[in-house]
This record gives sequence, C-alpha cells and structure tokens, in this order.
Amino acid sequence: MTEVLGAVSRMNKVAFGKTIEIVAAHPLEVSELEKRLGLAPFKEIAPSEFLLFNTRIRILISGIGKDKVKSSVRSLLGKESQSSILLNVGFAGALDPNLNCASWLLVDRIQNFIKNSSIKTPFSPELALLKEAQEYFSSGGGSYRQGRLVTVDDVCSNREEKELLFSLTEALAVDMEAYYVAKIAAENGRAFLALKIISDEVGDSAENAIKSKGRFLSRCIAEMLSDFVIKLASFSDEDKRGNSHP
Repeated sequence: MTEVLGAVSRMNKVAFGKTIEIVAAHPLEVSELEKRLGLAPFKEIAPSEFLLFNTRIRILISGIGKDKVKSSVRSLLGKESQSSILLNVGFAGALDPNLNCASWLLVDRIQNFIKNSSIKTPFSPELALLKEAQEYFSSGGGSYRQGRLVTVDDVCSNREEKELLFSLTEALAVDMEAYYVAKIAAENGRAFLALKIISDEVGDSAENAIKSKGRFLSRCIAEMLSDFVIKLASFSDEDKRGNSHP
C-alpha cells in the first residue's frame, strides 16, 4: 500500500499544472479525440492544444516508424520546459489470438524486436499512471487486457508473421512506435503510458482492417480517452488543493 501511495503522489506532482502530451502515429487515430477535446469542459487554446483545469493537453502526430517518432517527439519535448506526461495512444495489431478488434490493451511492458538482432531493454510505464488506467477501464466496463506490447520496424500484417512474433516475444500486440516514445520519455524524465486499441486481429491484414474500421476505432478512442484525460487532470487539481494546507 505504501508503494502504491508513493507512486500516486509522484504522478500527481507530474500532472498538476503541467502538460499531458498525447502522441499518436497517424491522424486517424486521434481525429475524433481532437474533436472531443474542442468541446466543454475543455478549452481550445491553439491548434491541437487544449486546457482543462490547470492542465494543458497537446496532441502530436508523430508519424510511423522509429525515425519519425524520434524526431517529432524530441522536438516536442525540447519546447516543453515543464515536466509532462506522455500518453501514446492508437492502433495495434493483435498477436494473441484471444484479442479481438476494438479491445483495449493497457501496456505494462514494451519491448523492441528487430529481425536478426537481440531484443533491446524493455520499458515499463509509470506505475501510478497504469493504476489510474486500470481503475478507469475497470469502472467503465470496456473490454481490455493488460500485458506486453512489442514495437517493430517493419510492418507485421499477415498471420504467419504475427504468429512467429507472438512465439518469439509473448507480446499480446504489435505496433511501430510505442517503444521509441517510451525510450524518449525515460531519457527526458517524463511519466509514460501506452494505451492501444486493437485494429486488426491475428488473421487480419492491418492495412485492410484500418481502412474498413479506422473511423469506428477512432470514435472508440475518443469515447474512452476524453474522460480518462478529465480523470487525470481533475485528480491532479484535487491533489494540489489538498496539499496546499499541510
């Protein structure tokens, strides 16, 4: 219990009066979320930038793949003098055959897998952020799993590639950016969390699934994450007020 309370306290200090950076690889992933953030109780203060209570929320489209992610996220953090939370959200392909389209993955470990190379040092999210997500998704009744995500540099789309990657890594899902966002967050002392929605099941083509279901999945992201952002920002303000009187 002491460990959990200490982790929550650290998260509060990061979040209050700071910035929540929402990083997505493709505009489609957060297009509906951006619309939601433009409505009350949020206030739009600049393109892709919003205010809630005393917390600034910014959306960054990083692009797909290692080089684009590293360049865009590092540029963003270079402009940010205050500590911030990095939320990496978006689509991921299922590796576990029990994961269905539109299911959520709360990522508790991220590894990078490159063909003909050893698996690099994995990253884990901020414990307090993960616990906030667990409580939120559990109370919201959404379908979710918690587990490992693997980031790859080449598209992994067909069944054979997914089944092989699953056997090699035991990750539940695959994407092309989360590991690099987590690495940059760690290098810059930012709290990090990845929340992924399954776009393609093991037997699906990622490209075809996103073309046919992308808009629907974007609405799912907006529905779940707009309230999650409110929860984080509200929680931070309450903590600030509570700590102002020893």
